[in-house]
Amino acid sequence: MSVLAYNLVTHTLEPTVITSVYVLNASDTYIFNGNLAVDGLEVMYINGQWTRAENAKVGDILFDPINNSNVTINSIAISNKGGTVYDFIGTPVNDYIANGYLIDLGSTVDCTTVAGSISSSSEVTMANGSLKPASELRVGESVLSYNPDTKEFVPSTIVTIKSVHPSNEYIINGVIYGDSNEIMVVNGKDTMLKDVHTGDKLFEPVLNRTVTVSSIVILNGSEVPPSYRVYDINTAPTDNYIIDGYLGS
Repeated sequence: MSVLAYNLVTHTLEPTVITSVYVLNASDTYIFNGNLAVDGLEVMYINGQWTRAENAKVGDILFDPINNSNVTINSIAISNKGGTVYDFIGTPVNDYIANGYLIDLGSTVDCTTVAGSISSSSEVTMANGSLKPASELRVGESVLSYNPDTKEFVPSTIVTIKSVHPSNEYIINGVIYGDSNEIMVVNGKDTMLKDVHTGDKLFEPVLNRTVTVSSIVILNGSEVPPSYRVYDINTAPTDNYIIDGYLGS
């Protein structure tokens, strides 16, 4: 399905296609101004930047892209009852408008549990064509993204980076290193590494070809060194980038 998204580079409204939907159980609920209910870890556009709902305060500013206006948060009701929440991933722009407000760049749940992350040594293709390890990336830098609808390369800006110690590591074809929830384009759609199987097809956008998954190595628990770090990276307006030559998000 197509939803309305907001391009923060061109400052225009544009359609985006939902490529994945995740149904999750939240442990809490934050209700803003009496009409927008999200879990505390939902990512929202507040005070001109992406931040989690749990960090919001009365007096902060939400953005209404339909009316191109700012809306002050005058109330936040917090419940510990939680409930079912839905996380949507869209392309080519990974945000959408909920109850009139711009939200959802990245996952609705914490990066340490669901949002995927790549190895510190994974090389990301920058907008100028150079390669940089994930550990050296910084917010504000431009990476090379790929628009699957137009089949064109486009620049995207890194808007958030989070580094965590993972509880597992998946190694695909001896090249791709990430935790179980890292998302790659597999068989033409966004897929978590834990759902990848040998025989599946990865996509190399620069060479415009698919590559068969021939090996999957999984490390769990004590097999993952304590010093090992992975990086969860979100980009806008297109929330994908090229990881060691392959298209991921």
